Amino acid sequence: GVKDTSKNLTAKDLGLSDALFLGIEMLPSIGLTLGVIASAWLLQKRPWKSLITAYPHIRWERYFFGNILWLGLLIGGELITYSINPDNYVFQFDATQFVALLIISILAIPLQAAGEELFFRGYLMQGIGWGTKKPWIALIITSISFGLLHLANPEMEKYGQGFIVTYMIMGLFFGVIALMDDGLELAIGVHTINNIYNAVLVSFPGSALELPTVFRIKEYNAWLNFGIGVVIFMFFIWICSKKYGWTDWEKITRKITDPNPTDVVASDLATNN
Repeated sequence: GVKDTSKNLTAKDLGLSDALFLGIEMLPSIGLTLGVIASAWLLQKRPWKSLITAYPHIRWERYFFGNILWLGLLIGGELITYSINPDNYVFQFDATQFVALLIISILAIPLQAAGEELFFRGYLMQGIGWGTKKPWIALIITSISFGLLHLANPEMEKYGQGFIVTYMIMGLFFGVIALMDDGLELAIGVHTINNIYNAVLVSFPGSALELPTVFRIKEYNAWLNFGIGVVIFMFFIWICSKKYGWTDWEKITRKITDPNPTDVVASDLATNN
């Protein structure tokens, strides 16, 4: 998700193209990415990659698998809502706008998504996990915090404060896959493609990324989409558990035994060595 920092302004108000406006909206989160990396490197004297993975190298295949699988699940969920009410979708494809939005999205959104994941599932979850020795506490706190980050988003005004639960559940989902996979690659991959999808393909009234996407939903059914979202979250976890052999679900509840705070990585939260 993207925190709405210009709630009362639109690209038209500022005389900007939608693509340029999107890029400007991404700047705070990109700054967060650089800030978290700099903090780890300069203040904690730890490799910045330790925020992302417990392994020697970033597992890019995990990132791209998250991209592809999540995109497929989003399209599947969208087809369900379309089959229920096809008249609710407006096709508004404009080739020029599509290409511009796609380019900006591919360049900026991976950094934006990585920033949020590095901060919440990397920095905070690792730190709270080390401090409490209990991964489940870190998981809950960071999930609630992730929801609160989006409290100023326009969805809250449009659909009520209860919409924040959607973001909290999303934070919980990202946290679970980070713990089970000993890294953030899958979470960053999912987060990235989710935001690109909302920026380029499908938008709805009141969305934080209400842009001239290929399709626009006229009336957004928040509860229906929440239910579909929970199902595809669970389906994603099930597929990954089969593909990557996730069997030790006690990782989430097992007490951590005295990790070195300067070396805390995802595996320290997930294992009890």
